[in-house]
Amino acid sequence: MEIIVVVTLVAGVLWFLFQHFRKQQQQKQELLITQAYQAAMASGDKEQARTCGRAFYSFFRKGELTLYDEQAIIRDLSSMK
Repeated sequence: MEIIVVVTLVAGVLWFLFQHFRKQQQQKQELLITQAYQAAMASGDKEQARTCGRAFYSFFRKGELTLYDEQAIIRDLSSMK
């Protein structure tokens, strides 16, 4: 009986740690892709900005771009100097 309690507690702690580190990794990726898109927009290179924009929006949509994402990218590109 005690072993079941210990195993359950260890499994719970391991699950918590896994979730915590996965969330941290996702936040790092989000920061990097956001910075890449902002840098591409600032560079003035519309093709690079389009590519980074698609990667940016795709990241938040789990790989699927929507028509609204494409419209947002076009709007972002039109605001470039």
